[in-house]
Amino acid sequence: MMSIRQIEQMIERKSYRRLVDRLLDNGRCVRHHVRRRLLQPEHLVGTALGLALQRVCEMSYGPCEIGARIAEEVRGRLAAATDALASPATISEALPAATVALRGLADWVGRDDHRVSTASDDGRDPTIRRALDAVTAVVGGADLARSDPVAVEIAEWQLGRMLGRMSGRMLVSREDRARDAA
Repeated sequence: MMSIRQIEQMIERKSYRRLVDRLLDNGRCVRHHVRRRLLQPEHLVGTALGLALQRVCEMSYGPCEIGARIAEEVRGRLAAATDALASPATISEALPAATVALRGLADWVGRDDHRVSTASDDGRDPTIRRALDAVTAVVGGADLARSDPVAVEIAEWQLGRMLGRMSGRMLVSREDRARDAA
């Protein structure tokens, strides 16, 4: 079990690969191909910070300094990733880390309500709202499901029903996308 202090030390040392490995091994069972994708250099920092923020939310009983620092870093990275999701050329590059970061930030913002789904329902957090709208638009398309099913799998693992609830529509199931692609 990792402590908040260990997470903080790994972030300070920029030991992002080790941090992701430790966080994924610590109760987040993911398939091998998902782990491999999240450990790719272009996803590593955003994934590490997003998973770290999720874990800090799970372990802390209220606001804490390290959580606030990670949340601010995640917020900046998420805003940049949201811009990258607007371009078809960079969607696959941006989506995995963006969904992990989005989940971490939604957990952090929504922790006061004890309901992640309310974190941006009322528009209180425009970064989350904007990122969720961008991710929902990208993940809902059959083209991405065909061209990058691992990115879609990561988005569904991290955001699940939050995508449908927060944006007013349900995700198209994997089976529906496969049928549409055929």
